[in-house]
Amino acid sequence: MGDEDRERLEQEKGKRIRARVFRTIPWICGLILVLLLTGPFAFLHDDPISPKELVNYAPKNEWLAALFMIALYAFKSMVFVIPIPLLYISSGLIFKPVRAFLINVLGMITCTTLPYWIGRYSGGGVMEKILKRFPKMQVLDNLKRGNEWFFSFIVRVIGFLPCDAVSMFMGACKVDFKKYITGTAVGMLPGLISITMVGITITNPHSPEFLFSCILSVTLSIASFVVYWVYTRLRNTRTSSSSSDHAEYGKADTGPDHQEENRTGKKP
Repeated sequence: MGDEDRERLEQEKGKRIRARVFRTIPWICGLILVLLLTGPFAFLHDDPISPKELVNYAPKNEWLAALFMIALYAFKSMVFVIPIPLLYISSGLIFKPVRAFLINVLGMITCTTLPYWIGRYSGGGVMEKILKRFPKMQVLDNLKRGNEWFFSFIVRVIGFLPCDAVSMFMGACKVDFKKYITGTAVGMLPGLISITMVGITITNPHSPEFLFSCILSVTLSIASFVVYWVYTRLRNTRTSSSSSDHAEYGKADTGPDHQEENRTGKKP
């Protein structure tokens, strides 16, 4: 390899490094901004926080309160410790119903997008770390073989896997972002609606609306397990059927005629 080729390769390598740095700068700036907005609140509060306490920290101005909640969703996606239902309920307490739903949808998209891109840029190594930290996420290895949209959807419907770790795992798997975010949104929307309704009606716990929202949340939780059970049963049945077909085909290939053909090199 000549000096010109080496110089050209070094230039191309430098361009790739600069492009990667420029792509990560907006995420770093965004993370710093989120930490500035929510860091003091999160780190100075050692005990588990309740939705009502979170409401007290929110600005009185609705626009600032909306930014505060979106920033908390972004912060939640980085630290893995804030349960997303807490944010759903808090938005229901702070805002009027329609605004609460819109802010929770925007927040949900925010907190599932950031870990996805972190996982995507981090590569396959992050998958091993996630599986080591959350062993029950081994189930994703079985689910990911198939339609990417349905994979993104069913994982969110199940709901018992850590939201942020799942997002990072999906990014590391290089799942197409459009399929990922649309499947994620559709899968998480029922839970978002029911838990936001709990937040909206929680100030009047004896009201029919509050009881309905609680029943809806429990029903959706049960339904998610039923959907997962049915899906895994169908998948296992399909896998067993496919294995049986392959076994039968193998037996056919090793019949007397086929053995004679292999021995003599001629068809009988």
